[in-house]
Parts: sequence; structure tokens; C-alpha cells
Amino acid sequence: ELDGTPSYDPNGGELFSHWRFVDGPPEAGQIEVVSPTQSIARVRPLKQGHYIFELIVNNGSLSSRPAEFHVNVVNVAPVAMAGENQDLSLVAGDETEVALDGTLSFDPNPEDVITYQWTQVGGPVVYDLVGADSDRPSFIATMPATYRFVLVVTDQMGHKSMPSSVVIDLVDPTPVAPPPPPVPADGCSSSPASLWSILSLLILVGAIRRRRTV
Repeated sequence: ELDGTPSYDPNGGELFSHWRFVDGPPEAGQIEVVSPTQSIARVRPLKQGHYIFELIVNNGSLSSRPAEFHVNVVNVAPVAMAGENQDLSLVAGDETEVALDGTLSFDPNPEDVITYQWTQVGGPVVYDLVGADSDRPSFIATMPATYRFVLVVTDQMGHKSMPSSVVIDLVDPTPVAPPPPPVPADGCSSSPASLWSILSLLILVGAIRRRRTV
């Protein structure tokens, strides 16, 4: 954004602006100034380098001397985004395809092109990560486990992003039966039901003996 609003006419007259591109890096190509007759003008996304723009204001009869505006565009490292963590189901003995998503990765410099590199950092070894250098790689998971991956993106200038990680948690949904109650060392069950049965039997035997003694 080119801002010429500080310009003024000592006589208080209305000013008309005119912006133009003066110089820049050869690889930048043709530079278009948007709204060049406004006090605030804009330019299309610029490549890395040093640019010079010129502003002349006019009050309807007299023009100012040209004022130069210097713009330095620096390269900013890209940003990697490995996507949301995933919770998936996988029955032991089966297999499933898992897709990673780095499509939200970006470069603050709009003209830059980024490349992708995925690396596994945890979980059972994935020997074939298809498209490890793309924004949407995939692999075949063969066992329930927690898998971890890291994504790094690089622009054409060689600037690398900070690593971004994602966790893929594959859980076996098969229900597991609770273990049976422990059995005492003498082989007899000590559950409340069996104890009540023994107690009832003792009461019955005692009652029969009392009848015989009457």
C-alpha cells in the first residue's frame, strides 16, 4: 500500500494524486499500480526486492515535485500446517488407508511456490508413505496404534518452515469381556451367592436335628 495522505496544499486547495512505478528488480516484471490517481494506491503482490515509486500531487494549476517512496519486500519463511489430529477405528487383523492433509500450509509471499516433506516420528514403522513430498500423502495402517508425522514446507528460496506435527490414533473398537472372578487356592468359590447357599444348608441341617431330638 502506497500512502500519500500526508501531502497537502499550503493554500488549502484540493489535491489530485498521480502514482507511478519507477524502478525494481528485473525479475519483478511489469508492476501495476492500482488506483494511481488516489492518495492511497496499491500494488499487486511484489517479489522479493527493492522498489521505487513516485508520487506527484496537483492542485488543479500547479504540480508538486516528485516524491519517491521506497518499498523493500523481504522473503518470509512459509508456514506448515499438518492438519487436525485424527481418531480412527481399526479392528486388529484388518487394514485401512489413512490420509494426511497439509493443504492449509501457505507462504506469506503470494508468488512463492512451496514443496512438502512428510516424516514419520512415532508409531509402528510405515514403510510406504505414498506422496511423502505432496500436500496429501497416505499410507496403509495394519495395526491399531498411535502414529505421529511431521510436515516441513520449503519455498523456492530454500527457506524452511517450522515443523508441524499430527497424531493419528487408530483404536480397535472390538469390545473386551471382563476377566472372570479369582478362584481361591482350595478351588472353592468364595462368591456371596455360594456362601449364602452353604449358610442355608447349615440352617436346614440344624432344624432337622432339633426335630429328631424332640
